[in-house]
Amino acid sequence: MGVLINQKPIAQNVPTNKESIAVDLSDSRISVVPVVWYPRLLHSSNAERNNWRVIAKGEGISWPELDEILVAKIWLLGNLREKVSIP
Repeated sequence: MGVLINQKPIAQNVPTNKESIAVDLSDSRISVVPVVWYPRLLHSSNAERNNWRVIAKGEGISWPELDEILVAKIWLLGNLREKVSIP
């Protein structure tokens, strides 16, 4: 019998390229989405896409130069347009 543990997904690494953004999560999942979903990232350089930082104790990812923030929970739920505030 398996045990389900209710954990928040925590971002650990964010490999990116011209086609996709991947988020490596603490629970061993990797979530990948097309970069076209995020116009600021789509039109950025490789250096800008690779200049990210984990925020809010791993619950979000920020690209300070691009003024872009992704929230892992929202991304995983597929609610890409929802606006959230990260403490």
